[in-house]
Amino acid sequence: LILALLAPPPTPCALMPLSQRIFLRGANPRNGSRRLSCSRSSSISVDGSPLSPSASRTANVVVIGAGWWSQGWHLPHLHRNERARISAIVDSSPHPKSNLNPKLETLSSLAKKYRANIYPSVDELLKSQDGHEMDGAIICTPHSTHFNIAVQLIQEGKRRFDESSQAGHRPMNILIEKPITTNVGQARELHRLILERSEAEKCASAGLIGGGVGCFQINHSANFRPQAKAAREIVESGKLGEIQHVSASFSSPLSWIFDDPAMVPWNEPDPKDSEMLGNGFAWGQQSHLVSWIYHVVGKDLEPDRVFCGMTHSEKTGADVSHSSTVLCKNGAVLSLSGTSLLPGNAHSDPPVGKRVEIKIYGSKGSLVYAG
Repeated sequence: LILALLAPPPTPCALMPLSQRIFLRGANPRNGSRRLSCSRSSSISVDGSPLSPSASRTANVVVIGAGWWSQGWHLPHLHRNERARISAIVDSSPHPKSNLNPKLETLSSLAKKYRANIYPSVDELLKSQDGHEMDGAIICTPHSTHFNIAVQLIQEGKRRFDESSQAGHRPMNILIEKPITTNVGQARELHRLILERSEAEKCASAGLIGGGVGCFQINHSANFRPQAKAAREIVESGKLGEIQHVSASFSSPLSWIFDDPAMVPWNEPDPKDSEMLGNGFAWGQQSHLVSWIYHVVGKDLEPDRVFCGMTHSEKTGADVSHSSTVLCKNGAVLSLSGTSLLPGNAHSDPPVGKRVEIKIYGSKGSLVYAG
């Protein structure tokens, strides 16, 4: 099941073989350590090799959804990125609203601020020149809307490929927020669509994922941190042996959201989505933990049976705590727990952050990632 994004910010990652313990620490600006960064003047691909001049040009990026997360995160970061241009912003409301930030800007204000065109729907975007010329899109809309928008963009990528010559083809790159969808069937369908590839595509470009899509990612930002990369390399090296058990917990200071009846999108299933089962901490936060585990450990931990217990808010009905046991087909066992009951607030002074601890046990050693 592909369900996640953004893991919490753990700092130390430690490998504990049977005879020794090796600590792998990343830069932590809070304690004055050197900050890891990339030079804007260099053009480097994901694998570290130099990009070609065409690959390093400015990308036309469309942001779909102009709510709290887009205005506070995606739009400002894209605006600061010299290799990105915000070509369009899509939202059905001329003035998005959010209890998390009552001072959200109107679409007309965002248009002036980022010099971007505004569209009320993805349909209108795809009819426009901006839609034809976009290199990628970020889907940052309510959870239950992710699937239909992603299908539209994948189909746009396929249309481009079918109608253009190989030389003129512009792949559609997609970044989607978590959770990827609100039911398993939709997640499986998106997975099928992005892997589907015609014989013509196979011959034309080995770099295409499928359907004319150049890249399809869920926003798992913590999976790209140096510590996560080190943890994955350790597991892949075989130093831990066969993975037999994973114990993981994730806590966040989010009672102020999940106990607030006004936070409907966070706490109640979407009435338009008949297959969405519940809402709350597991949807919005535990997906981070699951994403990190499967990114680091890999596909060998295929679930066979799952047992889970949850507690819910008396005010909203949202799940606020849970504990689950996952029995995998290879015999490994996952023990996962999460809660929003950590005291404090991420926006208080001083802020209280998320807490994560992941322990991976193998036949030869173990690894701990915590912070």
